Amino acid sequence: MATYEHGEQAAAVVAADLREGIQEMVAVNLMPSTVWSLRFTGHGFPTIDNVELLRAEAQFWSLGETKLKHLLQDTSPQTAVEAGDGHFPAVKAKRKVSRLSSASELAAIFDECVMPAQLQQSTRVNYWGSWKTVLTWGIAHEEVKSLLPMTQETLKAITQEMLMVGCAAGTIRNLWAAIEDRHRVFGYAPPLALRGGDFSRFSKAVASVKGMPSRLIFPIGTHHIQSMLELVGLTLAQRRDTLMCVLGTVMCLRVNEVDQLQICDVLWYLDKNFHVKYKNTIACRVYKRKQDTARKGLYPRAGSAVADRLRAYIFRMGIAVSAHCSKERLPGARCRSCMPLFPRVVKGEVTSQPVSRQQVTNAVFNSLRMIGVDTAHYSGKSMRSGGISAALAARVPEPILFLQSGHGAPCAARNYMTPRDPHVLYETYLAFGLPL
Repeated sequence: MATYEHGEQAAAVVAADLREGIQEMVAVNLMPSTVWSLRFTGHGFPTIDNVELLRAEAQFWSLGETKLKHLLQDTSPQTAVEAGDGHFPAVKAKRKVSRLSSASELAAIFDECVMPAQLQQSTRVNYWGSWKTVLTWGIAHEEVKSLLPMTQETLKAITQEMLMVGCAAGTIRNLWAAIEDRHRVFGYAPPLALRGGDFSRFSKAVASVKGMPSRLIFPIGTHHIQSMLELVGLTLAQRRDTLMCVLGTVMCLRVNEVDQLQICDVLWYLDKNFHVKYKNTIACRVYKRKQDTARKGLYPRAGSAVADRLRAYIFRMGIAVSAHCSKERLPGARCRSCMPLFPRVVKGEVTSQPVSRQQVTNAVFNSLRMIGVDTAHYSGKSMRSGGISAALAARVPEPILFLQSGHGAPCAARNYMTPRDPHVLYETYLAFGLPL
């Protein structure tokens, strides 16, 4: 069926030729007016970015209006209900003729604005990007009609070409997940769900021939946190950065959870009525979390060393809970009146805009550099990895840790610890009584 030649140079030549050939065949199979406006993205598999242009193509229209919608509908945008961020908006049917909406109208509104929330919007954006790759492959190979529903033969063909182009195993798995999601959203049987365990079997096969170690990312260690809390003479921006790093680590937060915190999410002395020893502690309300899609709320805790520094920071920033705060009434929604806990600082002035995710990651780098640490093997993920690693190394029972980290499954939490915590990885060596 094929000849095989080992060596990076030979593989690179084949990959480059394939990328060029894919774009060339896309151009051959589309109208000239469409081709002139096409934009390709992707460093691996060439992917059409502006797929809305494809609606004018005869090969799509010949499939029928329903299939056209299923193939080209962008399922990633935030819906009107999601935009409320916990505040459910007023909803009115567009063509309502009576006081009550019909059952079909209500069902259509639910499908349009509520059901997409079963997946986080960021996940839907990633799936849409992968699905555009599938569309590009279908056009290049004149197999658009085979994309929905897709057989395993077609999926194998797409996968093989992605491997030949040089795509990573993770990229391929993401594409499979996007294909599976597209099938389920529009009522088709996914190609890797026809038999139990197909997704796992295919994943093992691809990872076996294409897998590679992930980049080494160290956790924020307990010694790092202690050093950060001892820093003095910091500017306003430096205080903010170190507190983002410290709070994100001890509370096992994700980057996007740090930037979403508001001043009204800080719960002072939450546990003092249980015992006097908690009189100078804090909890932070994480109102929306990946493992808490039902918004039941998670309240990770921190003690006086963090609480005292946070109190001084808030006073210096001059931010306070608004008199119109909505958190008591709607604790699972974003407050539209209160300031972010970590606002942007522009030339010494505090703005009402929260820090961006990139600023949170930069805060990790800045905080580590302030205590003399090379940041080559750190990232924003180091905060959550650090908190979970420290807890597991200290033998914190997993059910208790999950109340802080929000994990629902032990295997997911352990992924943050191994092999990222060097201390744990030396345990076998130290068991022999040998010195470091």
